[in-house]
Amino acid sequence: MKRLIYILAMLMIGCTSTKNIPSSKKRIIPPIVEHDRNLDTLLTCYIYQYAGLDSIHKTIAKIVKYDITKRVLSEQYQGFKESSYEGTANAIDYYDYKNEFVVQRRTLYTDDHTPSFRQQDSSKTVFFYDSNGNLERKQHFDFKRRLKAKVRKGLARSGDYCIDEDDLEKKSTWDITSEIFFKYDSLNRKIEYYAPDIHWGSQNRYTWSYYDDGKIKEHHSYEHDRLIWIEKYTYTDTSCQFIRTWYDNEGKPEHEKEKRWEYTSQITHNDKLDNKGRVVEESETDEKGDFLGRTVIEYNSSGQVSKKVKYNQDNEPDMTHIYKYKE
Repeated sequence: MKRLIYILAMLMIGCTSTKNIPSSKKRIIPPIVEHDRNLDTLLTCYIYQYAGLDSIHKTIAKIVKYDITKRVLSEQYQGFKESSYEGTANAIDYYDYKNEFVVQRRTLYTDDHTPSFRQQDSSKTVFFYDSNGNLERKQHFDFKRRLKAKVRKGLARSGDYCIDEDDLEKKSTWDITSEIFFKYDSLNRKIEYYAPDIHWGSQNRYTWSYYDDGKIKEHHSYEHDRLIWIEKYTYTDTSCQFIRTWYDNEGKPEHEKEKRWEYTSQITHNDKLDNKGRVVEESETDEKGDFLGRTVIEYNSSGQVSKKVKYNQDNEPDMTHIYKYKE
C-alpha cells in the first residue's frame, strides 16, 4: 500500500477518476483487537541507503525493530527507495501480536511533502486466523479526509474531476479499503486470495498450485474470473525461476501483441541460491532475452542480510542498502 512510483506522487493533487472513489455508502470503523502491547525491543536493524556509487552520502532510510523472538515490532521508512524510480512513502508500521500471531498492523504516515488535504493520517490492517493458525481474512482501513457526497456524485457522472481543499470533508474518518479472504488445501497450503467486494485495485484474486514437494508450481492473478497473468515456476538445487505472462481481455498473451501500446513484456525472474538455500542474486529478462536488472544480496556471519545492491538494465549500480544490526 505504501509503495509509490515517485512520478505518480506528483499527480496526487491533480485529477482523480471514478475508479478511485469508494463505492461504500456506510463507512466502517476498524474493530478493536486484543493484542500484546508490552513487547521489548531486542534487536534493531538500521538500513542505510545510497544511489549509484555515492557511498559517502548514505543515509538511514529504514529502521526495523524486533522482539526477543525476532518478530518485527515496527518498521520506520524515511526516504526509503527500492530503486531510483520506485520508493516508499514516509511512514511507521507498528505490529501487534496475540500469542504468536500478528493481529494488526497500524501505519502512521509522516510525509510532510504531501499536501495536508490529501495526507493519509493513518491506516490499519486487522488479521483473522482459523483453528489451524492459517490467515483466513484480512481487513484494510484508512483514516483520512474524504470526498464530499456531491463531489462523488459529480465524479460518477463526469468521470474526471480536479480535487481541491473545498471538495473534501472537514474531518478525517475511518473506512474500509479492502477485505481479503484466504483459502487453503488439505495440507494447509494457501491456494486462494480473494477480495470479492472491496479492494484497492483491479487485481483482486490470486491462486496458487503446488508440486508434490510443496514448492509453488503456478501463481495466477485475476480480476474476479478474468485472467491477468500467470507465473510458472521451475527449480534446481541452485535456483528458483518463474516466467510471468500477461494476458489481454481475450485471454491472449500480451507479449505477442504487434501494436506497442498493447504490448507487455513476458518476464523471466531468476533467483540464484547459495549452498544454504539463501537467495544471493535476483535477475530479470524479457522474452527477447534483454536484461532488465538484478539485485545482489550478501549475508553476515549470523545469516542476516548485510547488503543489497540493485542494478539497472545497463547493469550499473542503481541503489544500495547496507544493513547494520544493534542489540
